[in-house]
Amino acid sequence: MLSPDYVEAILLWSKNQNQSDKALQWFLDHNLSAQPMSSGLLISGTLASFDLAFQLELTTEEPPIELPVPIELEHEVESITIPSPRRYNY
Repeated sequence: MLSPDYVEAILLWSKNQNQSDKALQWFLDHNLSAQPMSSGLLISGTLASFDLAFQLELTTEEPPIELPVPIELEHEVESITIPSPRRYNY
């Protein structure tokens, strides 16, 4: 189950795409943080912000979750995924 307070997703750029100010701005406009990485973005925010941005109800979903690529970003973005949390064996 996802935390309502903090969710992270990984965005991967489409082939031949390095960065996109358009994509970065889309996430900022939807109350999500976006930090550049070598092959994409680390997107973070509250569960409510993800629900609104992607027009989904993620409350009962279990990671990994493939999010739909917004139509405005379909040429720049290959995929957006909320990964499974890391598990540590002690």
